[in-house]
Amino acid sequence: MPFAAIRGMVGPSSTRNWWPGPRYTAIKEYDDGDSRRPATAWCHAINSALLLASAMFIAAFLGTRTAMVISKSTSTCPRHDPLSSPSPMLSKGTRIPFLENVPSKPSNFTPHEILGLPATVESNKAWHALIGPSKGYIEIAHPERYGLPEGITHPSDSSKSIYGLAMTHELHCLIRIRTAFYDLVEGRLTPEDFHSPPRRELTKLLALDHGAFHLNHCFDYLQEGIRCAAHLDVQYPVMHGGAGILTGERMCKDWDVVLGILEDNSFDASNMTL
Repeated sequence: MPFAAIRGMVGPSSTRNWWPGPRYTAIKEYDDGDSRRPATAWCHAINSALLLASAMFIAAFLGTRTAMVISKSTSTCPRHDPLSSPSPMLSKGTRIPFLENVPSKPSNFTPHEILGLPATVESNKAWHALIGPSKGYIEIAHPERYGLPEGITHPSDSSKSIYGLAMTHELHCLIRIRTAFYDLVEGRLTPEDFHSPPRRELTKLLALDHGAFHLNHCFDYLQEGIRCAAHLDVQYPVMHGGAGILTGERMCKDWDVVLGILEDNSFDASNMTL
């Protein structure tokens, strides 16, 4: 609020007489030549009303913007519903606990002489031993816990389903290609028989007697598996058996651990035509 006068002096009394004029000097609220006079009451009322209206407009504007921001953020960030949200296990899809965290170790290409032989009783047994008597199929209890699709019906336990593994599927395909190759080379299979239509209807999984149709699937499946694994280990030429081959160290799953998993969870599919 305006003061009507200013004290001329603040300080010790011995120094208050330096000002030659009166002790107090009046301050005018407006100039002598100004024809205007202090605002009347109704002018103050109008100014107050304008200020109030401006404040209300600003408050309404800010409130609207805040509501828009909150609405946008809630629409783009859905609320978490613990009842409808999948559990951590379900979110893993087809990843199964006992199939995870298999250790790896460095390995170089090691020739396996028996696997490099033509189709004989011994070499065929060695190839089939890679996937075991269960043909690489495993049984999983309560597969719905892991978000797995329906598997092959278990013949004796309704809580379990039968599944294959990508690795054993790839080995199975390689064995089928090898078998067909030597059957063609050694005359046990003619090209006509190989390319003939399947001898039984394709109503289930591909069977061993589906000929070229089965092997064409295997070629496609193997190329996809190779690209999926995408081993980028550097290879270099070395001499082996009088010939140069590309090889090199790479990280491989511990085969003993893999075999242990197959044995602990295997399903005997020896009588299944898969």
